[in-house]
Amino acid sequence: MECVSHMRSKCISASGISSRSGMWSPRMRCLRSTPPVASVGMMDFHRSAGFSLIEVLVTLVVLGIGMLGLAALQVTGLRVNDGALMRTRAALAANDLADRLRAQPGEFFAGGQSANGIIHLAAGACAPPPACSSAVTCWQRDFCLNYQPTEASAGSLPSPASGADPVTVDCQNGNPCGTGNCAIIIRWSDERAGRGVSGGGGDAQFQFCTRLASAL
Repeated sequence: MECVSHMRSKCISASGISSRSGMWSPRMRCLRSTPPVASVGMMDFHRSAGFSLIEVLVTLVVLGIGMLGLAALQVTGLRVNDGALMRTRAALAANDLADRLRAQPGEFFAGGQSANGIIHLAAGACAPPPACSSAVTCWQRDFCLNYQPTEASAGSLPSPASGADPVTVDCQNGNPCGTGNCAIIIRWSDERAGRGVSGGGGDAQFQFCTRLASAL
C-alpha cells in the first residue's frame, strides 16, 4: 500500500493536479491497467511452448519421402543419360558406314563381299577384330576398334543380348528404308536403360537410311 500511494502521489504531482481534488490523471489510469509482473510471466511461458513429438515425426516422414523421390530421380537420370550416350555412338557408327558406302559402293557390293545386297557384322566378330583386306573388312575392323573394343569400355556399344548381329546393311528391294535405299541398322544391349525393341531381349537399335549413287 505504501508503494501504491507513492506512485499515486508522483503521478498527481507530475500532472500538476492536487491530490486533495480526488481526480486521477491519465498516467495514473495507465499504471492501474498494467497487469502484474507475475501474470505477464505466466502468459509468456505458455506462448513459448515447444513442438510435440507428433509434429517431429510428421516432419521426419515428409523429409524421408522427399529424399526417396530425389534418389529415384537420380537413378532415372543416369539411365536416360546412358541410353542417350549409346544412341549417339550408334548414330556416329551409322554415319561413318554411310559415308563409306557412298564413297565406294562398288567395292562394298562386289567380289562376293555381300550376299544379295546385305552386309552383316556377325555377333562375336570383334573378338578379335578382323584384318583389313577389303572395304568390308576394313570397315568391320574400324567398327570393332572404335565402338566395340570391350564390353566394359566407356562409350562402347554392348553386344546385343539376344545374340543378333550388331550391324546389318540391307540394300535389297523392300528393305525398311524403301526400294532404292539402303538401311543401316545398329543394335546394342540397352538393358541398363530399361528399354528394348519388341522381341529383342532388351536390345535397342538405331536405323539410318541412305541412298547410293549407283544401282547395286
